[in-house]
Amino acid sequence: MRKRVLSWGTFMCDIIASGLDKVAEPGVIEYLTQPIGLRLGGHPVDLVVDLAQIGVEPDQIGFVSTIGDDVFGDFLMRQIAPYGFEAFVRRVAGGTGKTLILAVKGYDRMCHLDPAACMHMSLDHLEDVLCQTTPEFFTFRPGYTNLDTSMAGLLAKLRGGPLRDAFLLLDLCAPYQKPWSYYLDLLPHVDAVHGNSKEITRASGEETFAKAIQKILALGPQAVLLTKEGEGAEIVTARCRVAQGAFNIRFVEPSGCGDAFCGGIICSLMRSGQRIGSMDAEGLAEALLWGQALGASAATEVGCVAGVTQANVQALLDGQRERVLRETKVERL
Repeated sequence: MRKRVLSWGTFMCDIIASGLDKVAEPGVIEYLTQPIGLRLGGHPVDLVVDLAQIGVEPDQIGFVSTIGDDVFGDFLMRQIAPYGFEAFVRRVAGGTGKTLILAVKGYDRMCHLDPAACMHMSLDHLEDVLCQTTPEFFTFRPGYTNLDTSMAGLLAKLRGGPLRDAFLLLDLCAPYQKPWSYYLDLLPHVDAVHGNSKEITRASGEETFAKAIQKILALGPQAVLLTKEGEGAEIVTARCRVAQGAFNIRFVEPSGCGDAFCGGIICSLMRSGQRIGSMDAEGLAEALLWGQALGASAATEVGCVAGVTQANVQALLDGQRERVLRETKVERL
């Protein structure tokens, strides 16, 4: 029952209004030119769907989460059924988590989140799944679940057993009803941290991004993964900083780009068989290239996963690999 990749976090319904010219003024109706979409979302399901869609065997991947016993939960389970991967999903009384996303042209998306069932997860369930599957890669995004402040203790316990040799990737997001400082307890137990510059800085408790990088690496992670929206991405390790510009795409909306980026990093590590902390600059650049290719693909369609297909990712790599790698900048530290 071992999985190469397991992911944990929220499993949500995303209600997306994309292509907006503006947000309606109070008391005014704005008529839309594109339909409002209902899509699956949440870091763990986005990541494993992305991996399945680019060709990773479904029996090698799975995710853990909790949803409600409502029509939105039924919708989510129908959406994932065709992929064939294992979904370790608990259903609880009440509503499924939902995110209302407004995507206005020229602006980053505006998210309004109702955690609902995500605040009723079971630590025992997560531990049981991790012990059963002993994943090679474990990615997780806390932030708005009831288990967030319990994760450090669980990881400390399992790092001596089922997760001893696993690669752990922490995906940051703004915390719900708790201070950013709770992330500091998680950092000694993970191998890599992903976020944007604001998330990384706030999670570290430092005043500047440069100091944040130094502190995070000193606490244990082998790498910091920085995504910069349309400006590209970076990987920073104790030995070097690798920065890449973005792929050129027809941008639609950014839902799921960060999750797809994480999936691309994991896919590259699966392909190479290397640990990210021991990679040279060339290896880090290749990992970053894959992360960016999947992340860019996600932005070409409405919703978190529709754009991440094997054909789309391969087209980006075939058409822009040479340019992106040629323009990659490496700084020795």
